[in-house]
Amino acid sequence: MKREFYLIFLVISMAVTLNAQNTIPNGDFENWIVLTYDQPTTYPVSSNTESMQKMKVPNVVKTSDAYHGSYAVKVSTFLSASGDTVGGWFANASQTGNGDPTVWKGGMAYDQKPTGIRGYYKYNVATKDSALVGVVFKKGGKSFAHYFYPVGGVHDTYTPFSFTFNPPLTQAPDTMILVATASNLLKNNGIPGSVAQFDSISLTGVATQPLALNGDFEWWINMSTKPLLDNWNTDRDQVGVQRTMDAYTGNYALELTSSLGQDQYGAPAVQVGFVQCGEWNDGIKTFRHGFPVSIKQDAIVFYYKYLPSIITDSATFFINLKKGNMIVGGNGILLEASANYKRIELPLYMPGDIVADSAYIMITSSNLNNRSLSYVGSDLKIDGIAFLSQLLGDSGTKIAPEVTISPNPVISSAKLSVSEPADVTGWMLTLCSMDGKVQKIIPVTSAITSFDRDGLSSGLYLWSVTKDKTVIQRGKIIVQ
Repeated sequence: MKREFYLIFLVISMAVTLNAQNTIPNGDFENWIVLTYDQPTTYPVSSNTESMQKMKVPNVVKTSDAYHGSYAVKVSTFLSASGDTVGGWFANASQTGNGDPTVWKGGMAYDQKPTGIRGYYKYNVATKDSALVGVVFKKGGKSFAHYFYPVGGVHDTYTPFSFTFNPPLTQAPDTMILVATASNLLKNNGIPGSVAQFDSISLTGVATQPLALNGDFEWWINMSTKPLLDNWNTDRDQVGVQRTMDAYTGNYALELTSSLGQDQYGAPAVQVGFVQCGEWNDGIKTFRHGFPVSIKQDAIVFYYKYLPSIITDSATFFINLKKGNMIVGGNGILLEASANYKRIELPLYMPGDIVADSAYIMITSSNLNNRSLSYVGSDLKIDGIAFLSQLLGDSGTKIAPEVTISPNPVISSAKLSVSEPADVTGWMLTLCSMDGKVQKIIPVTSAITSFDRDGLSSGLYLWSVTKDKTVIQRGKIIVQ
């Protein structure tokens, strides 16, 4: 199998120093959350997806503090508990994909030539940050004119804004996107605490306002999030990230798919499904924060299925370990096609006696080193991610009476024996080939459980006895 390592230091030692406190947050992918919120009708995309995922509350909300009518829209920039800044924004596009509204998909149908835009707003920041009001005009699916205007200062009462499009529109559009933000997201992620309220937004130089503009923000719709993966992050639209019941263990697994999207210039491009536990710094080869660990030497274990769209594609899994502000180790692997759940045990390489204090994991549905359109459709399912020390327990050896399999070598049948009385409820015997592919799963029903070699070719096999995700004992057997 091809392997790709993402680390700074490589150390040959593969000894495991066991730290039972080390756990992968929601590594079994059992915890998913569906949340509800209100969103302005005709504005289907917003920062609420990201805000609900990271903070479980929306940052685009309905407010009765209106300039006109019953409601206005309130947009905020939040700081999550993990230190992420989530800038508030909403738009009447259908799909965003990146931070450039000029290449966003969709919008409302519109065929007039307005001369400008106006409305009313409140804002709470005097310097350094500003809200934005932007309009993108499109024809035939392509942007041909766009205008973004900052609105700022401290305004406790509704204040008018009015902007003239300069240069003016040279042709009538067929589609228009309106976007408004709490921070200047064209420059940065915004300043946490920035709050803007908008009401009575309208276009100037036209006889009538399009109904779909909903510029008075009187119409709202109750929406629900997709099932959100707790403790993990993804892109703001959560494209290619879903829950599946095709699990290795428990009720759910994580499914990542590669779909057809667009690049920063609007050209067709593969959009890779990905999740990360922790947060990567864009453009900088380090991660901002991870989840806490205390690791000297360990390994990470998981199970996966993968159906690539073409044989040259591969999913990726990598983990980086950090001490303070420095990456000190980790490992990574390219995951090739596997129709059945396959076990991976990946050693975590660390230099010398350094003990990592945080970890970052990223999983993708396609190889990030190649964004070929032929990768669209690649599908990864992954489950049961855990540190080996987490599975083995405090002792680092076994957490139950001794388990043996005899005879060894196995000719036609064998029996699993428990050395002393024990509650074997929920115990499972798993037999894997040496490349990690699961060959048999046998329920352990008593202190002596017999099984046949049916379906097992001659060779060397790995076995493990588990309860839930805890390894009770493991070993090797030969089948003759």
